[in-house]
Amino acid sequence: MHPDIYHILTWVIIGALVFWRLYARLQRSVGRQVFRKKRMIYLILLYAVISLGLAVYTSGRPQLVSGWVGGLALGILLGRWALHLTRYEMTEKGPCFTPNVHLGGALYLIFLGRIIYRAAAFYTHFSLTGHPPPPPGQSALTDFSFELLAGYFIAYYLGILQHYAKEGGRAPSAA
Repeated sequence: MHPDIYHILTWVIIGALVFWRLYARLQRSVGRQVFRKKRMIYLILLYAVISLGLAVYTSGRPQLVSGWVGGLALGILLGRWALHLTRYEMTEKGPCFTPNVHLGGALYLIFLGRIIYRAAAFYTHFSLTGHPPPPPGQSALTDFSFELLAGYFIAYYLGILQHYAKEGGRAPSAA
């Protein structure tokens, strides 16, 4: 086989793995979900740490900061709005909630589309010029798409935690 085939196969395998993980995450976010307090706290902290890391990385670059701030602010607004579209119910498994499929799915598709675009741009630049492309982390739109997702889930999961905290004994204390 031609050596470029190995390079292409490597990218196809990596892309398939990334797509599979994002798809699995999207599947878990669709439909009725059992309230799991520890899992939500973990995800809030994970998104917050990554978001703060990105904030530190983008500091001093106004264009990147605008993508970070804009995405986070819009994501938080969408997360708060999504709480009004969420259905809460009690089942035999305990308290459950059903998030809005369209809003969460659209945010995932925006982020996934941006990742695919960046990967294609990286590969195309390297293939055509033979030189490595500019370093990653130079795009306000990529920062915006990630922060949109991070802000959404931080606000949404905080809202779910607040909802069940008001419910008192109906919410489990541990996941």
